[in-house]
Amino acid sequence: MTSVQLTDAGRIRIDFEPDEATMLADLAGQIADLITDAPHDSAFTRLFPPAYRDDSAAAAEFERFERAGLAEGKVNAARTVHAAASVGELDPGEIVEVELDDDDVWPWLTHLTDVRSVLADRLGIEDDDSEIQPDDELLTLLPLYDWLGWLQGAIIAALESLEVGEGAVTGEGGEAD
Repeated sequence: MTSVQLTDAGRIRIDFEPDEATMLADLAGQIADLITDAPHDSAFTRLFPPAYRDDSAAAAEFERFERAGLAEGKVNAARTVHAAASVGELDPGEIVEVELDDDDVWPWLTHLTDVRSVLADRLGIEDDDSEIQPDDELLTLLPLYDWLGWLQGAIIAALESLEVGEGAVTGEGGEAD
């Protein structure tokens, strides 16, 4: 089960089960592919919403000048997560330890937001009041969506505790701290 805690050096350490780390690495690869290869995918609009909803000319200009840089940032964030979460063969019971320093935290948070945005698109989640149909084949994605939200929240809580100088923040995947 995933845990998030602060190290004595002020880094954020995340311990993953091997299958969790593998899943994160796989998702990172899928997100990078989506950004670079699938601009007509409905989730692409979630990742790159119009900058100006009421001004199509301004939105087009923003997209022309900024989209490539935004896409590069998202792909680099996915690659950061992929590199950290990619594991080789592990012995049974081994955990995957990932330590995030100041340079790693924001790419991780960016990537987790991107993955959750894509999953929300796949699940048909438009807002907090969206209802998911129980017979939907994609319903199996809901626990993943929730777990990624928990992980993102735990990283943010650890960051906040660093800023106020509190002790370690620990948590178990899927449970609120």
